[in-house]
Amino acid sequence: MGGGFPDCAGRSQSPVEHLGAKDLINVSLENKPGDSLKANLHPPEETATPSARGRRPLGQTFELDSFHFHWGDEDSKGSEHLLGAARFPPRCLVHFKRKYGSLKNALQF
Repeated sequence: MGGGFPDCAGRSQSPVEHLGAKDLINVSLENKPGDSLKANLHPPEETATPSARGRRPLGQTFELDSFHFHWGDEDSKGSEHLLGAARFPPRCLVHFKRKYGSLKNALQF
């Protein structure tokens, strides 16, 4: 587990403190063809963006950029990953390190 990224394996992933947002956030929904829905966040200001802070070794704040819902034609389909050899209709939260300022900047690294 962690495939080349040991900080993402085992106990380094959880728990995290969800800092949340204090103001309302505009969300636009994007229907991805076939089997998913993407929710893009449009906070009124940076301080309103939901975020999470990890414990060591993460120790940094991560901003929530968007989230996705995936589904299949039954509950046993939809996810690309397995949990105990089972598939589920998952959701995916997309975060980036706050120090990069945006997901676009973070993807440069």
